[in-house]
Amino acid sequence: MIVEGKNVFPRIASASIFQRIGNLFLDIIFLYVFAFVFGMAIAIMGIQYIFQSINSFWLGVLLYFIYCVNFEAFWGGRTVGKFITGTKAVNKDGTKITFWKAIIRSLCRFIPFDPISYLAWDGKLDGWHDKFTRTTVISTKYIKRE
Repeated sequence: MIVEGKNVFPRIASASIFQRIGNLFLDIIFLYVFAFVFGMAIAIMGIQYIFQSINSFWLGVLLYFIYCVNFEAFWGGRTVGKFITGTKAVNKDGTKITFWKAIIRSLCRFIPFDPISYLAWDGKLDGWHDKFTRTTVISTKYIKRE
């Protein structure tokens, strides 16, 4: 919105490298918590036999996918790690990501070497899962003033 030639909406700052690394490590910790709770629920319901034939690697991939998609789709682009670090995933224009965009972001995280895609520095701190989906992670704590 422009009032008398001035932009009254401040620009949102991109997440810092420390916030992005914090997201990764915190989400790994909470993924383990999620997997533990999931395993306990399965055991209590007595249906663990359904998952016995699934390779543990693929079960981990499935749980990571479910964790990321559900949080990013239904909690405004935020996982538990993003809540703690004060960041969220948004479209490049700043709008909320859709359910399908959350699915694609999560699938792109499984591209080999996605975590090191940040090393291809182009002035933006976006991994392939951000670039391919035209999303970015912004800080909700810090706002750039013009």
